Amino acid sequence: MRKLYRPVIRGTNWVLAGILSLLGFSTSSCEKEIVVEYGAPHANYILKGKVTNEAGHAIPDIRIDIQEEHYYNYYESGYQDRATIQSNAEGKFEHKVHSSFVQGRYKLILTDTDGEKNGLYQKDSLQVRFEKEDRIEKGSRWFEGTFEKEISITMKEEKSDE
Repeated sequence: MRKLYRPVIRGTNWVLAGILSLLGFSTSSCEKEIVVEYGAPHANYILKGKVTNEAGHAIPDIRIDIQEEHYYNYYESGYQDRATIQSNAEGKFEHKVHSSFVQGRYKLILTDTDGEKNGLYQKDSLQVRFEKEDRIEKGSRWFEGTFEKEISITMKEEKSDE
């Protein structure tokens, strides 16, 4: 009985495989190989910029708090602290991050931390969004690539109460 059962199963498998292939079901694609991967999209982001006053002069020692936008669900989003950097003597700054969330949306909060040394400036914030045009290196599979954006920030002087 066991010897008869095996050839019947094999024959049935061949017949079913033939029918499925005639109907267009197959285990491979003719056009492109599909790779099954587990993971999450990720990308590299490079943010460069310069902080100046309204006269166009560079402002050193401006603290820049960088927050990354995250979507918690379809209706809610929020910002999560990512890093704190400071502008250098020429007012320039640079921040590089590898992010597992490829939203590409950041909020920068700028604060004058050195008191009257370089003048007093109002606290400010701005939104930065990386677009497809900012891609400098194309990625593959889950890696979206490297994006770079350069921005200019003009800070307003704090008005004295005199």
